[in-house]
Amino acid sequence: TLHYSTEMMNFSFTVALACLFFVALLESLPNLSLGWIPPPWANALMGLTLSAWVQLHRTWVLILPLLLLSFYRRWRVSRNFQAPLYFLLGSLPLGALVLPTFLRPDYHLFRDVHGFSLTFNTHNLLSFFTTLVQFFAMACFEMPRFIGQHTGERFHFLAQHWLLGPGAFLWFFGFLQVLLLVVFLFYPHSVAGDWKAVRGLTGGMFLFTYLCFLFTVKNPDINTFYEILPLVLLDSLYVCNFFWSRPWGRTVLAFALLCSLIFEPSLALIRRTENNSFYLRYEGTMSQAIAQKNDHLLGERRPGFLY
Repeated sequence: TLHYSTEMMNFSFTVALACLFFVALLESLPNLSLGWIPPPWANALMGLTLSAWVQLHRTWVLILPLLLLSFYRRWRVSRNFQAPLYFLLGSLPLGALVLPTFLRPDYHLFRDVHGFSLTFNTHNLLSFFTTLVQFFAMACFEMPRFIGQHTGERFHFLAQHWLLGPGAFLWFFGFLQVLLLVVFLFYPHSVAGDWKAVRGLTGGMFLFTYLCFLFTVKNPDINTFYEILPLVLLDSLYVCNFFWSRPWGRTVLAFALLCSLIFEPSLALIRRTENNSFYLRYEGTMSQAIAQKNDHLLGERRPGFLY
C-alpha cells in the first residue's frame, strides 16, 4: 500500500478513483447506504470514475460483478432502469475522450485482452492461498518488502538504523493482520450491524479475482488487483474495531499505531538521504531523451503498442 500509493505511476491515480468508486457503490446498495449520496448521483459517480479507471489500468474488469450487483439492487427497489442510465450519463464526460482511439484504423479492441487470455492456467489454480494472502495483505502492514530483498538483508537494514526498531514488531504484526482477516471470513457472529454484507462483498471479490486468474497468463500479484484495496481496507476496519472494543486488543492496536508513527517517518527520512530515486539514477539519460526527442533511449515499448 505504501509503495503503490506513493510511487508516481498509474496506480497512484487508479486507487484514488477506486476509492471514489467504492464510496459510490456502497451508497448505491440499499443495505449499505448511509444516505450521504442520492442513488442517481452515486450511479453517475460510478460511471465517472470507472470511465477514467478504464483508461489507466485494465483491473477495472474485476469490478464488473459489483456494477451488475448495484444495478440489480437498485432495480429491486425502484423497478426501473434509472441506475444504468445515470451510470452512462456519468461516463460520458471522460468516456468521450476514448472515442478517437476507437476510430483509429490500426486499433483492435480485443488485441490487449487476447494477449492476456488463456484457456486454463493450472499454475494459478495452485496459487489459491498465495492469492488469498496477497489479497488481504493490501490492508495490512506489509512492511518487509520495503526494506530488503530477503530476510537477512531486512534484519541488517533494521539493525543499521536504530530509529527503525519498531519495524521488528510491525513485521510480525503485519503477518498477524493477514491471518486474522482470513479467519474472520468464517467468523460466525456479527462484528457490527452491516459487517456481514461488507464481508460478503469482500469474500466474493476475492473468489472472482481468483477465478479470473485461472484464465489468464498473468501470475497472481497485488499489482493486478490493487484497486480492490478500498473494499479490503473497509473489511479490515470492522475487524480492527472488534479488537479495539477489548482492552487487550486496544493495547496491541495502540502500540502498533505508535510503532507506525515512529517507523514510517523514519524510513522516509532514511530513504531520502540515500538519494535512491529513478529520476536521479537516470537523470542524464532522461535529459538526453528529452533534448533529442528520442524515447528509445529510456526503453522500448512492447510490440504493437501505439503509445
